Amino acid sequence: MAWSGVRPARARGVLGARTSVVVCGMIAVAIAIFGKAEASIFDAARTRLSDMTGPALLEVSAPLVAFERWVQSVGTVFSVYRENIELRKENAELRSTPRPIRLPPPSPPESSVNRTVPSSGP
Repeated sequence: MAWSGVRPARARGVLGARTSVVVCGMIAVAIAIFGKAEASIFDAARTRLSDMTGPALLEVSAPLVAFERWVQSVGTVFSVYRENIELRKENAELRSTPRPIRLPPPSPPESSVNRTVPSSGP
């Protein structure tokens, strides 16, 4: 079989495995201590970071908001489609049953001969 160019990983042994667990444990303890003791340092750093990234986040948020509106409008497509189906059924029912058209009786035309115009003045 030809060599594929990938070397097998070296075994770290017992000492290597224990060392990485100890280092990770020490880092976890340090993070916990700094998280409790120095909150003002982290708050100042968080404030500076949010001030620096604010304009970029505003630029990125505009397309995301447009995408969110588009996703919300997809739902209205289905509701409009459902309404169209219901209206087609209703139209088919109305067209299938003939109904007499009842119009109101025509009103008599108004004639201007019978009107009296009041006089304005002496």
